[in-house]
Amino acid sequence: SALLMVASVVVLAFSQEAFWLVLALVLFFTGFNYLEASLPSLVAQFAPAGQKGSAMGLFASCQFSGAFLGGVSAGALSQWFSPDAVWAVMALVLLSWVGFAFSIQQGPKFKAFSLKAPAEPESDNWLVALSQLPGVTEAVHVPEEQVVYLKVVPNEYQPDSAEALLNIEA
Repeated sequence: SALLMVASVVVLAFSQEAFWLVLALVLFFTGFNYLEASLPSLVAQFAPAGQKGSAMGLFASCQFSGAFLGGVSAGALSQWFSPDAVWAVMALVLLSWVGFAFSIQQGPKFKAFSLKAPAEPESDNWLVALSQLPGVTEAVHVPEEQVVYLKVVPNEYQPDSAEALLNIEA
């Protein structure tokens, strides 16, 4: 998606013909819309169990701050230098994003689950046992909500074993 956006910026910088402008806009918004949909999903996937809301709030704040700073920066570049400077800086920023994206190691895909926790557990042994089940990477108990949030590796996790453990302990 970032490569599509780089290609669109290059086309926009060097062409004024209607066909190329439309093509560049299609390329840009294809890449942008993919990022707009996939980045929040990645943030939610890698956020610690029980802190997804905080991570998403921070992400949204950074997203809006970035839009503001990008607009201000583009306006300043255009006023102090030229519109061509805006295209050049935008291409450099996008190319650095491409470099960053290719450097990311792809880890396992996680999935979040929430289960009803025991009402009044005598100890936290059940939480330790739950966190040691195959496929469970993280378990967080929120007593006020009587919920356990799990982050799991889907193909390794067996939901029946977690539910059986909670029923035994409950």
